[in-house]
Amino acid sequence: PELLDVTADIAGGCHALGAHEQYHAICDMILADFPDHPQAFRALAGKITTYLRAQDIPSANAHIDVLCSRYRSHEKFADAIVDIGNHYFHYGEQGKHQELCDLFIADFPDHPAAPNFLVSDILKSLRVGELANAHAKIDLLCSRYRSDEKFAEYIISISGEYFNYGEAEKHRELCDLFVADFPDHPAVPDFLSRDIVKSLRVGKVENANPKLNILCTKYRSHEKFADYISEISGNYFHSSDYEKHQQLCDIILTEFPDHPSAPSILLRDMTARFRVRDIESANARLEFLCSQYGSDEKYPEYIQGASELYWNHGEYDTHQQLCKLLVSEFPDHPSTALVQAKKIEATLRLEDMDEAEFEEGLGELLAASSASPDSFKAIDNLGNYFRSTK
Repeated sequence: PELLDVTADIAGGCHALGAHEQYHAICDMILADFPDHPQAFRALAGKITTYLRAQDIPSANAHIDVLCSRYRSHEKFADAIVDIGNHYFHYGEQGKHQELCDLFIADFPDHPAAPNFLVSDILKSLRVGELANAHAKIDLLCSRYRSDEKFAEYIISISGEYFNYGEAEKHRELCDLFVADFPDHPAVPDFLSRDIVKSLRVGKVENANPKLNILCTKYRSHEKFADYISEISGNYFHSSDYEKHQQLCDIILTEFPDHPSAPSILLRDMTARFRVRDIESANARLEFLCSQYGSDEKYPEYIQGASELYWNHGEYDTHQQLCKLLVSEFPDHPSTALVQAKKIEATLRLEDMDEAEFEEGLGELLAASSASPDSFKAIDNLGNYFRSTK
């Protein structure tokens, strides 16, 4: 027995060199001849991790059962279970990881590693769709470890998984808990924004609106507030809540007119105004677009987008004005040929073009063909109009 420490060191050297057959032989000798020696526990735990690294799960499972039945009172048993549990987690063995987590929490509820073990089991359960186990472990985490110094970080991590896997209701519960317990935590605005987006995507507007009010009243000075509003506004738009979208658009245009998303939100709100047939408000948005973003490098794209919007809703007069603006100020822009074709078609639809004017406009369009490959598409689009009408 006095040589076992040296023997165990030799076993460790074999393990380090990848001589696993010799390593297992030494460990088996120690376990068979000296099962009560301190090195026996070390040998058994080492064999289990070696099996797991080789992904020999059946052998690992057989040896973990021996470890739990024979060495449960060992002073380092808890630490070994944490290490082995992490290996099971890493290799995707959810069932065994869950079993070890349950054992660990039952036997060592006050161990420093207990909350983290619990969290890792919750995350793994969510990733494999074991929602019942995840929900039960969440309740245990909240009831037993709420005062843990890392509790807030645990909730952030878990809620992110619930968000990714579409569990909107549980994400909402965790968001409410987090905002109530940690109102000054730096992650609160992000948490709120994420919950608003998830709520809107599943049609829970009644949850989204109160959270939006909290975000706007309490965290308006947050450095990412404009980013949050930008993303949230798009989800209100896709939820067909055009009134709320307009309110958020006003916040962006009033408080953050230089935000990169402002012109896009503006164009989107013009679409919303058209959908509710509020042409006057759409025109006001267009005036703001022209006055505020005329020097923007993407201004031609904005004007093209606006012109398409007016075209699609039959507002051909305004469409023509925007076409003229784009053609006169940005003649070399790639979209100019397409806009020219639309301009000719809009004029024809308004019955405000004689044959000579049409020939002149078509000549301009053909002349642009060398400058823009889109000209050929524009001519084809114009041909489609004639085919549909004559």
